[in-house]
Amino acid sequence: MVRVAIDIGHGSDTWENGGGKGVIRNGVVYEEHDFNSLVAQELDRLLRSNGIDTLLYQQPFSPEVGLTQRTNYYNAQNVDLVWSIHANASSSTSAEGRCAFYWYTANEARRLAELYVEEVQNAGYSTHGTGLHASQPGSWTNLHICRETNMTAVLTENGFMTNNNDFQRIFGSGQSTYVANIARIHAKAICRFFGISFEDDGGGNTGQQYIEILADSLWTYNTADWNDRAVIVSRGEVFTVIRDRFYVDGGYMYQIKSGLYITANPTYVRVYTR
Repeated sequence: MVRVAIDIGHGSDTWENGGGKGVIRNGVVYEEHDFNSLVAQELDRLLRSNGIDTLLYQQPFSPEVGLTQRTNYYNAQNVDLVWSIHANASSSTSAEGRCAFYWYTANEARRLAELYVEEVQNAGYSTHGTGLHASQPGSWTNLHICRETNMTAVLTENGFMTNNNDFQRIFGSGQSTYVANIARIHAKAICRFFGISFEDDGGGNTGQQYIEILADSLWTYNTADWNDRAVIVSRGEVFTVIRDRFYVDGGYMYQIKSGLYITANPTYVRVYTR
């Protein structure tokens, strides 16, 4: 049986111990490890449902296990693959997209990274550059997980916490949908790599978001423009979300199934997932 080590980036104490790995929004700390843990838990479920054995040495929502401890353990366990889950950050808020790192001489790791990029694109998400980054000595890409493992290893960065749109997916109102989608992307790439036909069991939260109108009346918009008014909707009406919350000129919008856009202001709408 194929055995995959799901490597959860960082730990629940990384931020407080001065390691960064998160962002602050409106005085609130959002820790990368929390997102990584959610994705890992869903990926674990999907892989097991497809007949793949899994190992989680770094436990979700738990204190950080050091990198050397991790790779020593993976090597001792002789797993078939190490799959590391992260979210990115940048000094530029315009940086966005998803990518995978692989050791520069590891052809099989590159092949798996390519499968990840394909699945990201198939799901309709953007990549950071080409989405493929070789991990090399003497540069910032010299990543421990890619370098010190004896087996195929890929480290994924699943969006930028510092980008407004990606932040909403990673930590905001779009999180349930995004976690489910990213875990599925990972599982599909891994199954393809091992020649396993991926089957989605439909378990867990579907992640579909809905908007209920709280105001007596509320404008919708033809485009993502506050001046491009369309029709008025009324209290109690419910709409299916097809695009997660995103920033538009001083506020936030959702796109709904009709193609129209609507405010994301919680004073006027309630968003829920089922």
